Amino acid sequence: ISGGAVPAAVVDDFNLEFDQLGCAYAYACSGWTDLGSADTCCAAHAAQPRRIDLLLEDPGRPQAFVEVKNCHLRREAGLAEFPDSITTRGAKHLDELAAQVALGHRAVMVFCVQRADCDHFDVAADIDPGYAVAFQRARAAGVEALAYVCHVSAETIALTHAIPIKD
Repeated sequence: ISGGAVPAAVVDDFNLEFDQLGCAYAYACSGWTDLGSADTCCAAHAAQPRRIDLLLEDPGRPQAFVEVKNCHLRREAGLAEFPDSITTRGAKHLDELAAQVALGHRAVMVFCVQRADCDHFDVAADIDPGYAVAFQRARAAGVEALAYVCHVSAETIALTHAIPIKD
């Protein structure tokens, strides 16, 4: 799988919203070295009982489970934050990713920042302290976290560049 943007027509193949799928697919299929390329990319919930967005598979490597969160919140110059409201479901997704790591798989939390005026990312702990705790717990369990700024148009969603996540 190669390429860095997802056409809108691909959405019909997955049970995800366009922006969520587009970011996930663009990330998963970009060939960027932080996750690498994959021979197959499918909706993970179709392949596993757990609700995670994407499953990447490549011979000789552990399965990679990828959860994608869209990020629109900016309260401070240059800082993208997630979540913008309480999300118990989002915390559950982090626990599901940690469970995949415990089974020997790779798990990656990807934050797609859908605005060009941000150059770093942080969890909005003041908005949802429970999500912040779940994020730290997942990171301690070995879940990777990545944040990317993406360009969104009516035709495609494309990742433009990675931004650092505050520790």
